[in-house]
Amino acid sequence: MELENIDDLIAKVLAGEASEKEISTLNAWRNVSDENRVYVTQSEEIFHQIHSVRLERKVDVNRAWKDLNEKISTPEIKKISWFNSKTIIRIAALFIILLGAALTLKLLNHDNAQSTMQVVASNTSVLDTLPDGSTVFLNKKSTITYSLNADNIREVHLSGEAFFNVVHNKEQAFEIVIDGVRVKDIGTAFNVKALPGSNEVEVVVEEGEVQFFTNDNQGLNLIKGQKAQYNLNTKLFSQSVINVNENALSYRTKEFHFSESTLKEVVQKLNDVYACDIRLYDDKIANCKVSVVFKNEDLEMILSVLSETLDLKIERKENHFLLKGESCSEI
Repeated sequence: MELENIDDLIAKVLAGEASEKEISTLNAWRNVSDENRVYVTQSEEIFHQIHSVRLERKVDVNRAWKDLNEKISTPEIKKISWFNSKTIIRIAALFIILLGAALTLKLLNHDNAQSTMQVVASNTSVLDTLPDGSTVFLNKKSTITYSLNADNIREVHLSGEAFFNVVHNKEQAFEIVIDGVRVKDIGTAFNVKALPGSNEVEVVVEEGEVQFFTNDNQGLNLIKGQKAQYNLNTKLFSQSVINVNENALSYRTKEFHFSESTLKEVVQKLNDVYACDIRLYDDKIANCKVSVVFKNEDLEMILSVLSETLDLKIERKENHFLLKGESCSEI
């Protein structure tokens, strides 16, 4: 039975205008589920609140006698009332039931939207805002699912790599979950990498503090400038200080610090961050060293700088770049 028919049936039953069959129908619908029972109960409460309202008016005795005399001396004219008290109550009850149902559905949808969210980055990185106001920057081929669990914890399941800037809330902890490994926010901004097929989970803290632990191990507390890995096979944590030349967050910042890095390493990082295909013509230029900083430059500018620095030729093919050059002298 559709909702609008149920509301009309409830209103008829509460107004005392329903047949035995209609009353039986409502009772059967009520017993189908707990949600139906709650809905009918709430409707009854609203009806009784309306019915309990009594309009009071003062009685004008003189006017009453005058009206009586007029009725005695004037032939009675029968008037048909389109709206008796029961009908008015029924209409009012139906209106409030429908209004209540609409508000309830709106609130339920709002609550669901506020408690659960999925963000997917396919071939490009994605920046999004979570229901709690925190922001997440997903690397390509990454997915997160955000929810507020039964323990009032903001829980995020991650596959891939993501940078989180968390709105801290003492009442609702914020935790990243990967195969029993957890990263709990204590500060504000941190990166978590858990690539599919990898045996390692990595955390890099940019601001604030996080707790990096498992269900069986209290783990480590990491602060700004620190990073750590957890090996899923050995069940061991390892901690170190962030080296700017690692370019751990370059997928988000598009900032690169290369210091005596090989051309092969540079190309691998650029291919990863820009989702491009840069190839070396042969291995003789793979170990050429380069020291350079790029800050949010486009790919063609970066290639141009590398070309000038290492005296390379760049050929742009249909779907990739090809770098050619002479072998570099070992230093």
